[in-house]
Amino acid sequence: MKRINAEKIAKTAIILFVTSLVIIALLFSYIAVNILSEKAFAKKAQINENKNQESKENLTLNKKENKFEKEEIRTATATTIEQLTVPIDDANNTNTEATNTFIKNDNKNNNLIKIELSEESSPSTNLNNANIVNLNSKEDTKVTNVEKNNLNKNEEPKLEEQETTNKILSYSEKNNNLTISSLNQLGFINAGNVSLFDSPESKKEIAKIRYGTFVKVLEKYNATDTTYNRIVYSDDESSEKQGWVKSIFITNISSYIKPSSSNIVFEPIKKIHGRVKNVRGIYISYSTATTKSNLLEKYLRFAKRNNINAFVIDVKGDDGQLLFKSEAANKHAPAANNFAVYSKEELKEIINTLKAEGIYLIARIVCFKDPTYARTHKDKAIIYKDTGELYTGIYKIPWASAYDRELWNYNIEVAKEAAEIGFDEIQYDYVRFPEISKELRNKVDLRNQRNETMFEAIYKFLLKSKIELSSYNIPLAADIFGLVPNVVDDLGIGQQWELISNVVDYICPMVYPSHYANGSFKLPVPDAYPYETVYNSVLGGVIRNRYLPSPAKIRPWIQAFTATWVKGHITYGESEIRKQIKALKDLGINEYMLWNASNRYIEMNYE
Repeated sequence: MKRINAEKIAKTAIILFVTSLVIIALLFSYIAVNILSEKAFAKKAQINENKNQESKENLTLNKKENKFEKEEIRTATATTIEQLTVPIDDANNTNTEATNTFIKNDNKNNNLIKIELSEESSPSTNLNNANIVNLNSKEDTKVTNVEKNNLNKNEEPKLEEQETTNKILSYSEKNNNLTISSLNQLGFINAGNVSLFDSPESKKEIAKIRYGTFVKVLEKYNATDTTYNRIVYSDDESSEKQGWVKSIFITNISSYIKPSSSNIVFEPIKKIHGRVKNVRGIYISYSTATTKSNLLEKYLRFAKRNNINAFVIDVKGDDGQLLFKSEAANKHAPAANNFAVYSKEELKEIINTLKAEGIYLIARIVCFKDPTYARTHKDKAIIYKDTGELYTGIYKIPWASAYDRELWNYNIEVAKEAAEIGFDEIQYDYVRFPEISKELRNKVDLRNQRNETMFEAIYKFLLKSKIELSSYNIPLAADIFGLVPNVVDDLGIGQQWELISNVVDYICPMVYPSHYANGSFKLPVPDAYPYETVYNSVLGGVIRNRYLPSPAKIRPWIQAFTATWVKGHITYGESEIRKQIKALKDLGINEYMLWNASNRYIEMNYE
C-alpha cells in the first residue's frame, strides 16, 4: 500500500513539475509575443510616422495636373520654421561648450540633442528636412571624380579664379566709394531665450532674444568671467534694438563661408534699378509667348484693364528652349534653337510695341535646370557615379551643373542678347543646384573640379554676370527659394541670402504659401494664411538686408494659383492675392510678381 501511495505521489509530482514547465513556457511565449508585437507595432508606427512626415515634406514637390491647370513647384518644401527655434532653459549658462554645439529638437521624443560641431561645420537649418541636404562641408563637396583630372587641368581654374577675383576688385573700386563691410560683423543667435543686457557690468536683463535672430556686432567687451558683444537687431520690419549678449551665443555668418573665404569679395556693389519703380508683373510662359497675339493683344489688354505694368517672359525656358534664334545657343547648345519661334528682329519689334504701351519687360532665363544643355554636354552635366547616366532628380529631368563655366558663359551670353533686343531686366531662375536626397548625395557627380562650395559657385556666377552685364546698364534679378530669407545656410542648393542679395539688383523670393510645410510660422496650413505666410517669409529678408553693404531690392513672387494638391488648401482669388500684397506693403515693399504656370490671372485692380 505504501509502495502504491509512493508511486502515486511520484507521478503526481512529475505531472505537477511538467505542468509547471508548460505553464512557464506558455508564460514566456506570451511575454515574447507581446514584446515582438509591441516592437512590430512601434516599428510600423515609426514607418507610418516617417511616411507621413515624408509625405508632408514632399507634398509640394510633386507635380499636380488636372484638366484646368498644371502648376510646377519652383521651390523646395519648407522646413517647419518653429523646428528651428528651440528654447534652451539655461541660455545664460557660461559653459564654454556652447560655442561648439548646436541644439536640435528631436521631434520623436521631445528631447534636446547636442550635436557637436567641427571647426569647419556649422548648425544647419536642414537638420529636420529630409529632402534637402547640405553639401557644403569640404568633405561633402568631394563628389567629383578627382582622378579624372590631371594636374594641368587643375591649374587652369586657379588662374581663372585669380583673374575673376581681380576683376571683382577692379569692378568694386571703379563703381564704389564705400568702405568694405566684413561678414564677421553679421551673425545669428545660436540658442533660445538668450538674455540681452543693458551693459556687461550691471548685467541687467532688458529683453530675451529668440533663436535664429540675425544680429550685427558693434563692439566686444572682455569681462572677467566671459566676453560680451554689443549688438543691434530687429524683431520686426521697422524697429531696432541694442544691447549686450554673451559672445558664446552668437555665430558669425562668416563661419559658413570660411572654407572659401579667399574667393569671396564681400564688398559694396553698384546697383542698377529699372525704369519702372514699383513692378506689378505677371509671368508669361514660353508656350504663351510663342503666339504674337497673346503678347500684343490678350495680355496687353489684361494689363491695361488690371493695372499690371510688367511681363516676366520666358526667354530661356525650363527645358532649355529659347524664344529667339540665339548665337549663344549656336555655340553652346545648338538644339536649343530648334524651339525658337522668333528672329531677334521680330522679337525686338514686339518688345518695342509693349514698351511703348508702358510695359516693363523682364527676360526670365532658367540657368541650371537645362536638360537641352545637359544632353549636349553629358561630360559636364550632373551624373550618377555608378552608371554614368544623367542625374534626373525628382522630376526625371536632367540637370546641368552650376559648377560648369561654359554654362555660365552661355547663360550670360543669352542675357546679353536679351538686353540687346530691348528687355529692361534680366531675371535668373533655377540659379541653384538641384535638391538632392540623402540617399543620393554621395551617388552623384556634381562635376566640382575646383572643390568649391555650392554657395561659392552661385555667388561667383552671379557676380560674373553682374560684371559682364554692367556695360548694358540693365538690372539683374535672381529668383530664390522662399525659405532662404529665414535660414542661415544655403539649403544645400547654393542659395545664401547675404551672398546673393549683396550682388544682384533684385532678389525675388518665391513665397507661395502652398509651398510651406504645415506648422511653418506656427500656421497649421500656411496655404490657408496668405497674409501671415508672406509677411513672415519676407520679414527675414527685410531684416537681413539692413546689415548688408549693398542689399538688393526685394521683389517677391506671390501665389496666383490654387494648390489643389495641398490638404486643407483654400481657393486663391482676389481676396487671397490682396492679402499677400498687403503683407508686402506692411513690410515697405510695393512691388511683386504673380506666378501662375498656366498664365490664368484674376481680373482685379492690382495695386
